[in-house]
Amino acid sequence: MQYDKLKNGLWIVAGDSNDRVSRFQLYFYDIKTKQTILEKNDIDMGYSEGITIVNNNGKRFLFAVEDNGKKPNKAANYILIDLGKSDE
Repeated sequence: MQYDKLKNGLWIVAGDSNDRVSRFQLYFYDIKTKQTILEKNDIDMGYSEGITIVNNNGKRFLFAVEDNGKKPNKAANYILIDLGKSDE
């Protein structure tokens, strides 16, 4: 989960971590309206274990680290989601 100051809400990655029968999904919880919305359903969030917001050259991104599974010696994947222009 990651707080987003500009959007005044929380980015949440959720899914079944035990059986891994489906991919995790990305949600946004709007603090003002108290509503949770499924975001970017077409993006494969894999089994993301952590997310954070990064700013680079005036653009904002949601950066996720994804565990490649239960098999030994599997490297992690990194997922970068464009959030648009940064105000910072």
